[in-house]
Amino acid sequence: MRQKKSPEDLKLRKALENMRYKSCTKEDIIFLRSRVASDRTGHPHLDSVVFRDVSVITAWNVHKDTINQLGAERFATDTGQELVEFFSVDRLSPKSLEPTGRWKNLDQAHLKRISPTLQNQLWKAAPSTTSEHVAGCLKLCVGMPVMIKANEATELCITKGQEAIVRGWNEVIAPHGKRVLETLFVELIKPPRPVQIADLPLNVVPLPRSTTTMTTLLRDDSVLSIARDQVLVLPNFSMTDYGAQGKSRSCNVVHLNNCKNHMGYYVCLSRGTEAATTAIIQGFEEKVITGGLSGHMRQEFRELEMLDEITRLKEANELPPSVTGIYRGQLLSSFRKWRKGEPDPTHFHPAIRYNTRLDKGFQFQTEYDTWKATRIEDGDTIGKKRKKSGSANKPSKKTKLGTAPYDMEVEPKQLTINNPKPPGSFNGCNEMPVGLVWDSVNWSCSYDSIFTPLGHLWRHDRETWGPILTRLHPLWSVWCEFMASDGDQPEIARNNVRRLLTWADPIKFPLGPTRVALDNLLNAVANPDAAGKAIVYCEQCNHREPGEIEIISMLLVAYRITALDRECGGRVTLSQWIMRHLDGVIRQRCSNCNFNRTRRRTVTFKVPPVLIISVQMYGELLLDGELTFLANGTEETLRLAGITYFSPQAQHFTSITATPDGSLWYHDGITTRRRCNLVGNINTINKEELQKRGDYIVGCAIYVKKLV
Repeated sequence: MRQKKSPEDLKLRKALENMRYKSCTKEDIIFLRSRVASDRTGHPHLDSVVFRDVSVITAWNVHKDTINQLGAERFATDTGQELVEFFSVDRLSPKSLEPTGRWKNLDQAHLKRISPTLQNQLWKAAPSTTSEHVAGCLKLCVGMPVMIKANEATELCITKGQEAIVRGWNEVIAPHGKRVLETLFVELIKPPRPVQIADLPLNVVPLPRSTTTMTTLLRDDSVLSIARDQVLVLPNFSMTDYGAQGKSRSCNVVHLNNCKNHMGYYVCLSRGTEAATTAIIQGFEEKVITGGLSGHMRQEFRELEMLDEITRLKEANELPPSVTGIYRGQLLSSFRKWRKGEPDPTHFHPAIRYNTRLDKGFQFQTEYDTWKATRIEDGDTIGKKRKKSGSANKPSKKTKLGTAPYDMEVEPKQLTINNPKPPGSFNGCNEMPVGLVWDSVNWSCSYDSIFTPLGHLWRHDRETWGPILTRLHPLWSVWCEFMASDGDQPEIARNNVRRLLTWADPIKFPLGPTRVALDNLLNAVANPDAAGKAIVYCEQCNHREPGEIEIISMLLVAYRITALDRECGGRVTLSQWIMRHLDGVIRQRCSNCNFNRTRRRTVTFKVPPVLIISVQMYGELLLDGELTFLANGTEETLRLAGITYFSPQAQHFTSITATPDGSLWYHDGITTRRRCNLVGNINTINKEELQKRGDYIVGCAIYVKKLV
């Protein structure tokens, strides 16, 4: 923390320390309320000279753009100047970019040229309507504060986020008849080191116009890929909390209303170096910074403090040789054994100290020779239910699916990894998936059969598949969050997702020794948004029956097509079924022309990143290793990622996980537990072997996009 030592600064330091752990006290709230901008005595006044031209930290880019626009107009008026408009040079990108982020599910606009009307709209649009936040029209004047938005030359301190002041520019008239910047000269504010360029004053650097390929949002909610030529700067009268990270500000003005959580509040307020020059606009929500951390975050902070304590004792030669370990769990386990239940050090924040009611005492026990890792909760054993206390296990009255409290099940039952070999050395394959241990109290096999294949995707490429799974459904967002905090205990993520489903519908998702129907689970975790639609029309008169439009999602239910069975002699593959399903014929008489001809079913389909095909109604369907779709004139390939099997006799689910190299790994939460057994390769195994394993039949198949 960068605050000084005045009484007010000490109050700000204390409030920030408590805010970090979401545990602000009444005294902290009273102090923070005193920093809300107002005309009352003792409160900061935004019309003060101290806060003039100070960049406001806010959460949303749309608010940042509006504040920048108003700030630029006010700055020009105050300095007696006129704003000069510099327009970009836009052209269609030769390659369409895939929309990402909040525009992921929007349609791509395909245009042959940018019309004058559209060009004017692109110039008027705010920078936040583009994926790279590049302004279509820059309004500048000499002396205006700006922020550099790209790493142009790191050796010259021209980096993204660097603040500067406009000192001059070179301009030309473009073919569209507007003024266009060639070079913008800016003076860097407090660069890491002095920058001297020949024939320029100290810390004055040139910023040339550059080309940025990006997507932009149009008025009809479609996105367009364009290449924009513009100097990569923006007015600096506002910045987002994301862009403010790492900055120290002598005057700190913040807008907290739309910050997502207490961490956003902390980032904004901790940028300031003095309480007297800190101002909060429009107040804040107390509940965001009070109430305490969720279980997994509290445990993470405590473990980090313990690691710091281990480092301090090691440096002081006060740590015995018994405290050692290759991995964090091993090191913390040996440290706790050495301390023998002693209370946490007093310098630990009260919000993260050991709490009997909340934590039940974590212990780590690791045996290196058998690669076993056990996390035991005091008083709990396998198959023993946790005692209920008060309302701790009851959902809140207004709990919505995907938004329930995250402090659900941080401590699992006793779980064991039984891998005779270290992960990564099994039969020469270095991608052995990690399975989930079956819960014998609340049967979990249907969940295990889904989360094991998708969990391997997340482990194999977390940076790519984490955001993809998060966007699919709120439940996957919860699952990814718990996997990120407790990846070595995937049962925690599974159990908390299961609790959300049980709270939402206890009939379909019961607890106890009963199985959850696979169809119910697939419908719950699949994104209901449309991936396509099917339309049936007459081949003779093109008549379409009212209401005969089918919405297609990422979950397909395979049903038997008798004609296809006859054509293929009973050996129908999944790719053949999908081809017929997406564009097939229906032999019915048309109600419009009464002509006894076939009606055709055509589908407009946008291939989702994850496609689940339920084949319980068509168990004889042969699975393919890859599925290829023709979308927008290009081929998109999905590979097999997992298969779920079900035994009607045993009332039990198992699964096979297919890794990117084609290896097939069998998992049964009862017998193999965390281990997965290599059973073959998708390129060499017979399709009949995948169709049935003993008395287990295929329940569903999971296909994912080949992203590399």
